[in-house]
Amino acid sequence: MISLETEKLSMTCAACVFIGVGLLGISIILFACVLLNIVELKSFAVSGHSGLRTLASVGIAGCLLCAIGYHDD
Repeated sequence: MISLETEKLSMTCAACVFIGVGLLGISIILFACVLLNIVELKSFAVSGHSGLRTLASVGIAGCLLCAIGYHDD
């Protein structure tokens, strides 16, 4: 099992880590669905931006939330 080592983190920081990992997982699953032609990339287009940019934004948001959660004071 994967250990995220959140035992020493505060509740807020641990929540950021778990939400960030969840967003990364969602981004990877959706990207795999696009590669396997289960979902069209056009369905993720938001306000004139390409669907690829939207999927990447979800992954980057996940990375940023994980970084915020593990930040040392």
